Amino acid sequence: MTFEESCRILGLSDGASQEERFRVYEDLRAKLNAKLESAPTSGLEAKYRAALERVDRAIERYEEKVDAEELPVFRQGGSSAGIALTQEETTEVAPASESGARTEPKRSFVFVFALGGALLVALTLLGYLYWQGLAAEKERAEAERQRIAAAQAEAERSAAEETRRELDRLRTPFADSAEKLTARLNAIEREFEELQGAQKVADREGTESEKGISQYRVGRYNEFLEWNREYLGQHALVVALANVDDRIEAGEYGEARALLASMPKLASDWDEKIESMRLERYEEPLARFKTSKSFAQVEQRAKVSLARREYDAAISFAKPYENSQYVGKEANLLLGEIYKRQWADLFSKAEQAATAGEFDRARSILDSLESNPEFDRSSEKQSKLVDLLNAEDALKRATVSVEQALDRGDFEQARRELSRHASNPLVRERVEEDLRRIDALEEVWETKQRMISLSESDASLDDTNIATGNKPAPTFDSPPELTRKVEPIYPDLLRTNRVQGYVELEFTIEQDGTTGGIDVLSSSRYEFELPAIEAVRKWRFKPAIREGVAVAARVRQRLEFNQR
Repeated sequence: MTFEESCRILGLSDGASQEERFRVYEDLRAKLNAKLESAPTSGLEAKYRAALERVDRAIERYEEKVDAEELPVFRQGGSSAGIALTQEETTEVAPASESGARTEPKRSFVFVFALGGALLVALTLLGYLYWQGLAAEKERAEAERQRIAAAQAEAERSAAEETRRELDRLRTPFADSAEKLTARLNAIEREFEELQGAQKVADREGTESEKGISQYRVGRYNEFLEWNREYLGQHALVVALANVDDRIEAGEYGEARALLASMPKLASDWDEKIESMRLERYEEPLARFKTSKSFAQVEQRAKVSLARREYDAAISFAKPYENSQYVGKEANLLLGEIYKRQWADLFSKAEQAATAGEFDRARSILDSLESNPEFDRSSEKQSKLVDLLNAEDALKRATVSVEQALDRGDFEQARRELSRHASNPLVRERVEEDLRRIDALEEVWETKQRMISLSESDASLDDTNIATGNKPAPTFDSPPELTRKVEPIYPDLLRTNRVQGYVELEFTIEQDGTTGGIDVLSSSRYEFELPAIEAVRKWRFKPAIREGVAVAARVRQRLEFNQR
């Protein structure tokens, strides 16, 4: 290696100070050692080691040049010493030339000897120069080889860095997905800590039910958390990403690229998997536990309401759970028991209403039972009740013809219409009772035909006069005064059908305040007449006074049948 090459390698000029030389040398070695340690391939490592050796040789060559200039022993060259020796020998033999014949042989010998020495020195110098030329050529070739190797190493390093950057771009989406998995796990861990805090509050301040639910929630979420930790550690995406990093670190870029190409399908379903496992491990068991616990409390309240015959309240407790996937079976069993008890109770009320003659109420109750899932439409009791209500409906329809006949005064036709239903044992008593009423109405009708008109001395008195005592008629010192009034009984059939009407009566107020001689002047319906007569018979008056003596008085009165 020549001095000029060492200067070029070290980047120094001729005459650099020792401090500068060693600083440059140490810097070059530090940089090459750093590259050697981070070399991605074994080939680059060898090239960086060779570059270190060249730097070492270059500094040695530079130091040799400096030492040769500063130390005398290094300044004496081989050719100068040979020339000095030849001059000395010439001086020593110079006096011998004076002896004549003997001088020429010595001169020739000295000349030959000097010529041989000079030739030897020349050959030595030529050999040295040739050797130096070969060494310089070799060093130039080595330097060129190392330059090419360094260039190749730099190109390989640049290519490797570019490949690593490309692979880093390819792995970034998968790394983001893995980070999402980690972030999801961190969020789950935070939620678990919050649940633990809520459990401590529930244990300190909550009810027994709240404590149980809180403890169960923490237990289930802990199981879900442990699954997430295991899932993250064994997740195919995380494992594959670690393998990719290992391949990149080892410089196996092709294998890393192949792994990245197969990873998209590994990152596609991780979120759905976690949500599915959250539902399976935590939410569904917790919902089942809470629903079961809640239904257990509701079931007790429903049974208490059932014992009190508060069927609507009992149904309202159990109804929300009938379609529950957790306690639906138990809720439907409870609802079945409630509906069955309600049906039995309501049917009993329907029978009682029918027995009391409240057929419309019985029909209404029976109709309401149609919506009851436990209503037994084929039972014998239900069939009998339906037959009774049907018979009552038929009798109600017959009363239309009966009323028309009575309006005409055709009592025989009315009797025939009713007698058609007398054979039905379910309404036989009702028909017989109505027949007796027809007989009574016929008697009233005949009495009405025999009614005589009031004499001129008779007084007319309406309900207002009787009740309030308006100015008396001039034929009496004081008119009759009502002291007790009884309201007429509203016929059930007409009340149910919301039929209203009136009856106008004429009757005598006796001297003792009782009533008698009751006649029907007019009415809107015959069914109102008999109740009106029976009510007026129970009325009581202070008799009319004429000349200080109680006397009988004939009056008229209109009774209204109105539903309020």
